[in-house]
Amino acid sequence: MTNKVKLATSEKEKLQNMFRLHVKSSKFVPNTYVEEYKLPNCKRKWRFDFAWPSHMLLVELEGGTWGKKPSRHTTGKGFQDDCIKYNEAELRGYCLFRFDTPMIRRLDALLTVERFFGKYK
Repeated sequence: MTNKVKLATSEKEKLQNMFRLHVKSSKFVPNTYVEEYKLPNCKRKWRFDFAWPSHMLLVELEGGTWGKKPSRHTTGKGFQDDCIKYNEAELRGYCLFRFDTPMIRRLDALLTVERFFGKYK
């Protein structure tokens, strides 16, 4: 997937666009990220929203955590499936950050990623 901002048609896409714009505006985060990243040599079809593979960093945007209806991330089965996915990434040596909508809007997500890349040591 390319690193272009596209017209959002869903809440997830709006969230991804917001995070993408934050990352692109940062002077401290490399613009070499990959979207919809698949773990190498993994039989599962898991994708991670954003990744910096050369830095072993993965980012998941967890939308729908504050909605009135349960989202896939907040149901028992969905949460369990996410745990398995995230644990696999950790076992492979990746650093995994998870952010919900308010964290992205408040720039907490960007600041965390900037800290990872050494801005605030």
